[in-house]
Amino acid sequence: MLPFWFLEEANQINKGKEGVAMTNDSSRNEGNDRQKADRAKLLQALRELTAELIDLNALIDKIKAGQTSVVKNAGYIKKTRQDIQKLITEIDTLNTFRSDSIRHILNSWEQMTNSAILCHPDQDLEAQEQLHELTTLRELASDMILQSTMRTVPPRVNDWLKKARPGHYLPFHLLFEDEIPSQEARVKVLNAIAWAPETVHGGLVNPATGLIYSYEQDPNKRIRSFLTLVLFLVFCSALVFYSAFIQTWYSDWPIKEENAPQLLFFWIALLLGVMTHIGIANVKKIKNSGLPPVIAAGDWSMHLSARKGEILLKIFMALIAFFVLLFSLSEKDFKIYSSFLVGYSLDSFIEIFGTSLEQKSAGQLDVLKGQLGIKEK
Repeated sequence: MLPFWFLEEANQINKGKEGVAMTNDSSRNEGNDRQKADRAKLLQALRELTAELIDLNALIDKIKAGQTSVVKNAGYIKKTRQDIQKLITEIDTLNTFRSDSIRHILNSWEQMTNSAILCHPDQDLEAQEQLHELTTLRELASDMILQSTMRTVPPRVNDWLKKARPGHYLPFHLLFEDEIPSQEARVKVLNAIAWAPETVHGGLVNPATGLIYSYEQDPNKRIRSFLTLVLFLVFCSALVFYSAFIQTWYSDWPIKEENAPQLLFFWIALLLGVMTHIGIANVKKIKNSGLPPVIAAGDWSMHLSARKGEILLKIFMALIAFFVLLFSLSEKDFKIYSSFLVGYSLDSFIEIFGTSLEQKSAGQLDVLKGQLGIKEK
């Protein structure tokens, strides 16, 4: 849907009147500012609505657990209903584009207003009827929270990404745990962000782990990150190759000059082992997620920018492992396949003593799912 000022500007251009066009430019800027202000008010109202609904659900959980009663909290429930009604009226007024998510929120609220507990909290209900009303009320409130956070969370993620330096990550489930208490709802919001690439700017979303990596938005800076990785890899390769020439000024050096090309092949085999292990680990993650991977060839520079520090660390660790292997084995035992196997196991070794971010996040998700009783299908 095009903004209203676009049609106005087109009409003025057709008339060909410069003065009117200048007036239209002014009104267009005013219209843009007004839309931004209304959008900010709408997001704030939605966030306040989410807070009210979360607190209402928390009270419902206490009532269902027998810690309190509806009658004791009648005053709070009435005040909450009034506050929500004000927010709903404001949201309906500010919803100039009539989005589907806002329509769902309004429809859910219309259903909630028929709840006997919300309308007449000071009346006693039978236990079975009260349980049914509480359950229905909580489900409607949870749906409103989901629809509301679908609108409010992406702008907040963008604000976080603006403050984060390239290579940093945002733990989505930890950041929005208070705003979206339901694990299932957080997963839905995160998937919605991941499946709409233009929703967040400067971030790569990994729905399986709940991490959002920050990367350089400037293409030139991403190319510089790529060149940095290439230069570091070339430097390490040159260090491996020319390490054989140390014998020219240090006679006790165990590596001979004629072995320099062979050392380079061993180094390449070790790097291939590391890459093979990373590839197999990613395939396993894909199988566990149950969804085919999104492979966008044009995003390679973004991934390198986001993971530059991690890649540099792995190359450095591979270099250390190569020289440890070189000096721990005799010349007869040092083979290409041994370098490959060391490289393959190196990534696992690093993960054992310094668990990867993805594994930590996945472990936290498993704990949360266990606490919530969510079973994998």
